[in-house]
Amino acid sequence: MKYVPTDIKTYREIGQLYKKKGLEGVKAFVNGKKPNFDVQPRVENGRTLVPFRALGEAFGALINWDAATQTVSFEKGDTLVQLPIGQTIALVNGQQYQLDVAAFIDNGRTLVPLRFIMEALNAKVDYLPDTQMVIVNEE
Repeated sequence: MKYVPTDIKTYREIGQLYKKKGLEGVKAFVNGKKPNFDVQPRVENGRTLVPFRALGEAFGALINWDAATQTVSFEKGDTLVQLPIGQTIALVNGQQYQLDVAAFIDNGRTLVPLRFIMEALNAKVDYLPDTQMVIVNEE
């Protein structure tokens, strides 16, 4: 039997358990599961950035890397989100948006702004600052 939490209260309790164990840093849950990030998520300029591939796979999005344009993309349903590396712009179904922080590459992994991408893909994002926990759920 597998338990998938759906309420913020339970995530707060999980966050406190992480804290008691001394596990610091940003933690993320996507649809009740903790993605396997091979690079630690981080906060830059007040925005949480996570490895692009693990985030997309955890959310069930089709992911793509275009080496020629240095652009990552997420596609789910009828929504396509594209982020050029090093630029503070993103495209959602061709419409341009300004970002607070650009996607970048660290140790061979691309980190992307979690909230922007997930909300563009119609997910609900909650942040629990006391435990640095991000919770993403499909709507």
